[in-house]
Amino acid sequence: LSLHDALPISATYLDGFKATCVVSFTGPKSVEKCRLISDSIFKRTRRLFAANKIQDFKKVHVQVLGAEEGFGASGCKPDAYPREGVLWMAVQHDDKKAIQLWAKEIAACGTGGTPGITSVVGGRPKPIPCLKLFSFLYPKAKVDATIELDGKTETYSAEDVQQSVCQEKVLQTQRCRQKRTS
Repeated sequence: LSLHDALPISATYLDGFKATCVVSFTGPKSVEKCRLISDSIFKRTRRLFAANKIQDFKKVHVQVLGAEEGFGASGCKPDAYPREGVLWMAVQHDDKKAIQLWAKEIAACGTGGTPGITSVVGGRPKPIPCLKLFSFLYPKAKVDATIELDGKTETYSAEDVQQSVCQEKVLQTQRCRQKRTS
């Protein structure tokens, strides 16, 4: 389909739920504490998932800001890590309750985990819908139109319009031929 013959359509659909948690740590070995807490949260959550026959997360993202992970091999060595770190975790799951289980494990680590946690930004994570975009082209020839103006309504079926356009093209072709022969 060409853009001339089609309408661009943008649709959204629900693709499960997602949540994000950001936790700041201070003190010696903050980066290591971020990783330790993250590993603990996911290990405990997955244990609960297995016990309740819940599938694993669709997506998991864990990053420690301050560990220079974005620099790869050029980042600082562990003995040069700063005395503060920020743990950023994000998850996606089809089941809202699975994300709520994960959030409860974060709270448990916050109260009984490693020392150095200074805040959980925004409090306990809450599942929010994960909406995805689906874009496509739809043939104009399959779309009916209704026009309302000054209390009058006109409806055009796509099939009738298509036939009308074809008839007009035939007439234009015939006129051109007549002009050439005259």
